[in-house]
Amino acid sequence: MTVEWEFAASQILGRREEQEDYCEVHGNDGQFLCVLADGMGGHAAGATAAKLAVTKFIQTVTGTSGLASDEFLPALNAANKAIARHVSDNPHDQGMGCTLIAVELGHRGFRWLSVGDSIVLLKTQSGLSRINADHSMAGRLAIAVKNGEMSAEEARNSPSRHLLLSAVTGDPIHRLDYSATGRSVAVGDILIIASDGLDSLDSREIDEILEAQSGVEIGALSQHLLEAVAAKDRPRQDNATVIVARAIKLPDNGNRAP
Repeated sequence: MTVEWEFAASQILGRREEQEDYCEVHGNDGQFLCVLADGMGGHAAGATAAKLAVTKFIQTVTGTSGLASDEFLPALNAANKAIARHVSDNPHDQGMGCTLIAVELGHRGFRWLSVGDSIVLLKTQSGLSRINADHSMAGRLAIAVKNGEMSAEEARNSPSRHLLLSAVTGDPIHRLDYSATGRSVAVGDILIIASDGLDSLDSREIDEILEAQSGVEIGALSQHLLEAVAAKDRPRQDNATVIVARAIKLPDNGNRAP
């Protein structure tokens, strides 16, 4: 099955003083590259790292002939080197870095690469599931909950929950999740690409929003998700960014070659 994509992006500041998330969507002949980074390193340094990584990643991928997911690994390397160069030239930004997630949306499905704890969720008729690996302590805490070693509430409130096990910092990247073959989709499937600020909602709450708002315009859907995050009124709410993409049917005159 071949599909088109409609998408929208939304952000909230949360309780932070500065927006350290950054995302871009680049389109080319019905294919789209969505890249999102969540900066760290304090205020301006985190925002700089996120924008630098996303910009360099997209420049590397789109500098080839069209969008090519086989350029994802070289693009990640280029983004990492760009941060290393920036820190070398600006020692006061030592410790800066970011998560990074890149998703290529194509006519038959999607592929992704991720480093850190930013999120890719896929909503199908079968339900909602996380697609990419979680390179943070939250993943380990989830295993502890599954094994009965702690409660879900203890895991959610753990101070180490958001400690990253991998990030784009200019140093060697030891953990990454890369899907070269990707996943197929059906018309109506929804992808959510998000920073970890979305974690204020659990999977059940996200699924309920997607079900209740299934017929709304895609921009409104992205806003509904972040309105639900804001409604939690958490005292330490992080920046939250979502890119929501929905697979739609190709128009009758829009059939394309695989």
